[in-house]
Amino acid sequence: TPVKIGSYYTLKEHDSVRIDPRKNIFFRNSTGDRGTVIDFVMAFKGVSCGEAIKLLWDEIVLPKVYKEQNSVPQKKKELILPAKARNMKNVFAYLVKTRCISQKLVQELVYRDMLYQDDRNNCVFVSRNEENIAVFATVRGTNTYKRWVGDVYGCDYSHSFFIDNGADKLVVAESVIDALSFMDVMDQRGNNHLNYNYLALSGTG
Repeated sequence: TPVKIGSYYTLKEHDSVRIDPRKNIFFRNSTGDRGTVIDFVMAFKGVSCGEAIKLLWDEIVLPKVYKEQNSVPQKKKELILPAKARNMKNVFAYLVKTRCISQKLVQELVYRDMLYQDDRNNCVFVSRNEENIAVFATVRGTNTYKRWVGDVYGCDYSHSFFIDNGADKLVVAESVIDALSFMDVMDQRGNNHLNYNYLALSGTG
């Protein structure tokens, strides 16, 4: 039973407890227990962290306005790919010479229409859905003295950069370059990179 004491709350049944609703923390002077709402449930219910989270989740009642807002279908942004350059000189120089990715792998992405050079000499990595429509594109600069990375506006992050080789194993990487490096290492070790599918998240956030 909560009881207000100044800017804190205590519990009628446990008067050594102090709850700070502004910081969303509690402490219990008699036992030294302290922490978040999850720690509170663990301490007073005697349950594990996972069980505490489940108990709290069962208690959550989402406001009607939240449910209404999230039930409205969001208009999909259009992915507009950067303009292509007339050649691929900078892309091959950067990926093969600077990043030490095999030319064969780079050429494979070009053949699969998943890589090109834009009119600012950047690498543009493109991922396509089952209908072969571009749904994700990430850009990496080829200037070794000025680092530039970014995703094209309108990317579908539920798809991200995905290479489908029809394999039953998936390699998840942070960036496309990481995925390419993995492919190269596999090939160098005699393990065909086509034995894997690849998903580059374009960051871990």
